[in-house]
Order: sequence, then C-alpha cells, then structure tokens
Amino acid sequence: MSKSAKGIIAIIIILLVICILVYPALSDEVSDNEGSKEYEVTFINGNAEYFRINIDPAHPTIGNNMPSAPSSENGMIFVGWNTKTDGSGNNVTSDTQINKDITVFAVWTIEEENDRTGFTSTSSQSYKIDDKTVEIVLGDLYPIPKVEEVTVIVYDPETGKQCRGSLGGSEYTLSFDNVRVSFQDTDNDGLMDSNEKLTFEADNGLTAGIWNIELDYENYKNGNNQFHFHIFENGEESYPENVRVNFLDVGQADSALIFTSDNKTILIDAGVPLNKKTEYAPKLIEQLKNYHVEKIDAMILTHPDYDHIAGAEAVLDEYDVLSVYMCKKTAKSATYTNLLSAIDQEGCEKHIGDFSAGDYLNLSTTENFRVLSVDSKTKNDANSASIVIRMSCESHSFLFTGDAPDNVEMEMLQSYSDELDTDILKVGHHGSKSSSSSDFLQAVTPSISVISCGKDNSYGHPHEEALERLNTYSEEVVRIDISGAYSYTSSGKIID
Repeated sequence: MSKSAKGIIAIIIILLVICILVYPALSDEVSDNEGSKEYEVTFINGNAEYFRINIDPAHPTIGNNMPSAPSSENGMIFVGWNTKTDGSGNNVTSDTQINKDITVFAVWTIEEENDRTGFTSTSSQSYKIDDKTVEIVLGDLYPIPKVEEVTVIVYDPETGKQCRGSLGGSEYTLSFDNVRVSFQDTDNDGLMDSNEKLTFEADNGLTAGIWNIELDYENYKNGNNQFHFHIFENGEESYPENVRVNFLDVGQADSALIFTSDNKTILIDAGVPLNKKTEYAPKLIEQLKNYHVEKIDAMILTHPDYDHIAGAEAVLDEYDVLSVYMCKKTAKSATYTNLLSAIDQEGCEKHIGDFSAGDYLNLSTTENFRVLSVDSKTKNDANSASIVIRMSCESHSFLFTGDAPDNVEMEMLQSYSDELDTDILKVGHHGSKSSSSSDFLQAVTPSISVISCGKDNSYGHPHEEALERLNTYSEEVVRIDISGAYSYTSSGKIID
C-alpha cells in the first residue's frame, strides 16, 4: 500500500473517531443550550396585561408561578385562564405544561343572583311620620349569606350625623342619639339570615326626612346593602315631587340654583369670571331675583377658586343664608379671606371640612344629597378638593362635580361605581380636557351634560377632547355659553 493511501486511511480513521467521540458532546451542548431557553407566558385581563412569567423547560408546568385570580367586579365571576378570549380554547392551570411562548386570557361569566355572597343594593320605602317603628328585612333585595356580624351605619336626617355600630354575637341592640336598632335572631342559630329583620324605633317617632341605612357584612366583597326610607312631615303619606335645577349664566364661572320638593333653596357655587366681580356679581343677584329667591337654605361652595366663590359675598349681603358648606382647602386670596369674614358676620351655620365622602348632607327632607368626593387624598390642588354632590329625587338624579379632575373621577369610580349613574351631569371644570374621562362618563351615562363656561373664554373651554367624550356618552350636551341659563325639572320638563 502506498504512503498516500495509508495517509488517506489515517485521516478517515481520525475523522471517524472525532464523529464518535466529539459529536455527541457537541450535540449535548446544543441540546443544553436549547433547553436553557425559557418560554414566556403572558396573562391578559380585559385589554391590559395582567401578569407575565418565564417557564424553564426543565420544569415545564406553571406550578406556583400561577398568578392570583383577578378581583371580581360588577357582578362578574372569574372562571379561569384560556388560550382564547371567549374561553373556547384550552384551559391553562398551574398543572399545564408549557412548551412554547403563549398568551392566555381571563375568562369571566355573569354572577347568578342566587349565588351571591356579597352585593350592593338599594331599597326605597315610605313611612308615615307617626310611625315609631320601621322594620327592614335583611334579604329584601338579595339573599345574604349567614353572617355572624353586620356593621350598621345610620345617617340621621335630623342631626346629619353618621352613627355606626356592630350587631352580632350577643349584641343585639344598638342605641344611637335618638333611635334604637335591634336584631332578633328568630331561629336562634347565632347568625344573621336573609329572612330576619332589623328594627329601627324611637320613643317619640322617627324624625322627618330621608333615613339612609347601610349594612356592611364583614369578610364578603361588596357585602353592602343600602336602604332608604322616608318619613314625611305632618303625617303625610307622600309628597308632590317638584324639583327644579337652574344652571345660571355667570360667564366663565359656575353657579347652580336648586329648588327642592320641600321648598328648600340651595345654591351650589356662586362664581363670577376672574377679575369681573363688579360686572358679574350684580348679574348673579339679578338671576336669583328673577327666580324669586327669598332666602338661601344652604350655599355649597365646591372649592376656593375665584370663579366658584367670588359672587358669594354679594349673595350673603342680599339674602339670609342659613348654612354654608365648604371644603378644607383654603386660598390666600383676599376674595377668600373676605368671604370667611362675611360668613361669620352673617352668623349662618358653617360647615368647613366637617363632612367626608360618603356622607349625606342634611339639606332636604324630600331629596337626597350625598357627597361623593371632597378634599381628595391623591392630590392637594384646589380642583381636586372640589365637593362632588349627587342629588337624587324619586324620578331623577343630578351630579354636581365642581372642578373635579380625572384623578378624583377615578377615586369615585373605585368607591361609588354603583352610584354614579345620573340623569343630569354638571360637567367638571367647565369642559376641560383634564376632566370628563371616558371611564367616568361611561359610569355616569348622563342623559344631559351641562357645561358652564363663558363665550370665547381665554381657556378654550370646552376643550375638543372633552366635547368628543361628552358627545359619545351623553344623549345631549348643553353649553351655557351658547344657550344661556338652563333649567330642568324632575318631571323632565326643560324650561327656557
């Protein structure tokens, strides 16, 4: 055999050895590299990413990396995670083996009423003034779970005070200022059941007005039940509903005049345009006279900005004002300082920051006035301090938002999402783009949105972005700079 042939054979043998000994090692190295690639699992809830994890192929199940279930909201129950948005794909659980990057979606279903373990609901009932006892069946609206304890919150229409206490265990009676609340455990099981009752009684009869009762069931999400019952004046069984709300024309400012069914007169804001007090304060008074105002039972100044308070001193000079409500937020302006002096000189009942979000203001025995926001905790500016009030009648509701911006709207969505639905909305901050967010308007669903702003104002109010959102979610948008003063009655009648 020639030397060249021997050389070729030697090379072939060497190559074979390399293939036998080295290639498996290379193959193992490639396999290890591929095995080290992690797979990504993305969890989507609604339209937003909820969670994301990486899975090691050596341990291909999700296991303890599975995210907690999203919180149930608005009567929806979380079913699970699925590879398709409608739940028609493969279910994904902690035991699912992952061998590629995937996206999974939260699947929800509507909660059946008879499966509820917590709820928010409202009941309205009417009682005569000479009734000394009112009974509320715990399960009037929805069956409640058997619970050991319930927190009772009573808003007394006479004092305007909030009284709170717990019933359960061996404590079956609460005594507040002028009313007793008791629970009778009819089946003697130590639990509060749907068919059992709370009794409200007062020796001299319950005070005339709207009694607002809230029952909170501990350890149950949204375990809250609201009851409203009405005690009428002079033993009447009902009253003629006759509410009128007048959005005044005060230029680039805010003022709304309310006449309630029990003949109370309430003014929300008394603003005039910046540096135009001399011109517009007389116009404000003239409009009040045109509406035949004789006195002001309550003046609510939502926050201390000039365009919400600068006409208030003129109102105090012209009328007897029985009470004033203001937020805690102050201002260093002479307008604000002079207003405080005028309030003290008037000698009216003064409420400055002595109420909170969730409180009912004792303004009327026929209509409900509930504070949904005041002195926001998220921001310290004057607009965020705005008093936001929802007035509810038997047939209609009105929401007055001051200059509340979108951060306050978000707070209200989180705390009062079930109470925001309103017929007439006084648009926040004159139609600024920083208010009237889509989420907020979607919850309010106003039939009519009223924007108080001045013609050709220097702020550009209402902003186009806000107008677009308002037109999307409102049946009608009214602009005071175009229509002038605008009035609406609870019967649905619009007055030019």
